Amino acid sequence: MKDNLLRLSVTVVLVHAALTLPHGIAHAAEQANLPAPATAFVAIVIVTAPLVALGLLLRRCRWLGGLLLLISMLAALLFGVMFHYVLPGPDHVAAVPAEPWQLLFQLTAGLLALSEAIGALVGALILYRLYRAPSQVSVRL
Repeated sequence: MKDNLLRLSVTVVLVHAALTLPHGIAHAAEQANLPAPATAFVAIVIVTAPLVALGLLLRRCRWLGGLLLLISMLAALLFGVMFHYVLPGPDHVAAVPAEPWQLLFQLTAGLLALSEAIGALVGALILYRLYRAPSQVSVRL
């Protein structure tokens, strides 16, 4: 893999991580609380797993890092789309009251979805490039 793909992985994971903080603050301010299982999913899959995937990629554990990046970002994207745009509830962007935190909540929900889609694509590209070059033990990102 090329170094550009590793740089893109770093960028998308760090941008995603940076977006989770203001989105979480907006959640708390708007009292858009999630059930305990959903909160655990957010903590493990949406917040932690992409960072672990990045750590694996930086340590040259390319297959595992790429796979974890793909799975965690795809799962985060599906979760976010379902809770923010499809299912009714306090986490739906249309249900957030028109208060100071509404715009931040809505913007970060959309930007998170975008970063998760890009992250899933990057994870898939990493796996594709590794699949295309299986004989090279140290494939460059």
